[in-house]
Amino acid sequence: MKRLILATLAVLVVIAAGYYLRRGYRAPFDALERELRALKEAGEPLRYEDIVPPIPANLNAAPIYQKAFGLLPNLSFNEWQVLDEFRNGRPVEIVKVRQILKRCQPALALARKASKLPHARWVKWQPNPFSIEFWHLPKLREVARLLVADALLRLNDGDVKGSIENLAALLRMVHQMSDEPFAGNLAVTKIFFVLTNQALQAILSQQVKISPSQIKQLQSLSSHWDGDRLLIRHQQLMLVAFIDFFDWLRTNSRAAREYLQAWSEGCLIYPEGNLAAWVLPLHSQLASNEVFLLRYHRRLLSIARRGEPYDWHQFELTDQWAQRATSYGFKFRGFAFLPLSLAREFAHPGGFREEGTVSGSLFRDIARAKAHQRIFQIGLALHMFWQERGHYPERLSELVPQYLPAVPKDPFDGKPLRYCLDSNGFRVWSIGENLKDNGGIQADDIAIFVSLR
Repeated sequence: MKRLILATLAVLVVIAAGYYLRRGYRAPFDALERELRALKEAGEPLRYEDIVPPIPANLNAAPIYQKAFGLLPNLSFNEWQVLDEFRNGRPVEIVKVRQILKRCQPALALARKASKLPHARWVKWQPNPFSIEFWHLPKLREVARLLVADALLRLNDGDVKGSIENLAALLRMVHQMSDEPFAGNLAVTKIFFVLTNQALQAILSQQVKISPSQIKQLQSLSSHWDGDRLLIRHQQLMLVAFIDFFDWLRTNSRAAREYLQAWSEGCLIYPEGNLAAWVLPLHSQLASNEVFLLRYHRRLLSIARRGEPYDWHQFELTDQWAQRATSYGFKFRGFAFLPLSLAREFAHPGGFREEGTVSGSLFRDIARAKAHQRIFQIGLALHMFWQERGHYPERLSELVPQYLPAVPKDPFDGKPLRYCLDSNGFRVWSIGENLKDNGGIQADDIAIFVSLR
């Protein structure tokens, strides 16, 4: 009788274990179906072409830029240092700057030509989108640095029109870079705005005359860049990228196992990866990772849709949620039974940090770019005010509505950007990502400081 009872209990335990294991295996697939259905119901784009629609070849500036890259001279470290010191307003030999830039003129002429086209498409979408290389970004940054140095040299030589043309080319390049909303493009955009403000600061400090039509052209070109729209498109792109990536992994089992094992946390028994990588079915692991990453980027997309000023605390909460969601819930001597090592790596390469947020890093880059963009627009408006009235205003509100439709807001806190007028000139600044008002005098502050000569 005892044996019969024990056998019955054993059978019931096996049945119960099998039932719960089957539920555990099916749960990721059911969750994935719900996530994809929610995206469709929300009307989110699920294909790359829906976010980045095709364009005619004759409107694509990328081939012209490629020709310009081929004409760039191979500048030495010392030559770049000379140009950087010149851009930063430090004393250098103008003769050396002139010699360096003379060699760069054929490339810069092509770059200015390329900037006049409406689009710059570099990327050919692939089934594995994370194999895409962004080799063009360092080259574009190189061209931008040269354009600013050339703008400052032309300003030094009295060629204000040529200097403004370089600034206009830079602003058109910013707009082109936002054509493809990849994180690398958006992060480099911030650098472009920093460079344009360097040139503008020199122009304003020398108080050179700029025609109203040129000022309006620069203001218009600068306003074309829409950081909020780009953040939304980027998060939509990430959703599409992960859907395509996991579809590709499901058709490439070997690559899928390599990815999962490469990013699995080690354990005492299986140093090559966690226990889940050996026990759970491959497609179940992939579905678990995909569900998490879709949820992660849907959270970021919701923050992007709310616009500025961004809720910086929400990024901390998002990172904390991501850390909890991808932590291994059951551990015993290194055994781990949740297959989310791949998702952990994508949510935060290298693991979660104790300080700062990962999810908000691109948002901070965009906010800095917005601050530079708006400070640029204010600088132009101040210059036009000075040209017409012979002095600068006491307050930015005096620029409204003749020179600006409204006083631009600081993207970090939503308050008007700061402005200070003194006997030496003026400063316009943002409080920056630390949310502390340092008066725009710190080395890393987002500011224009115009010292009148």
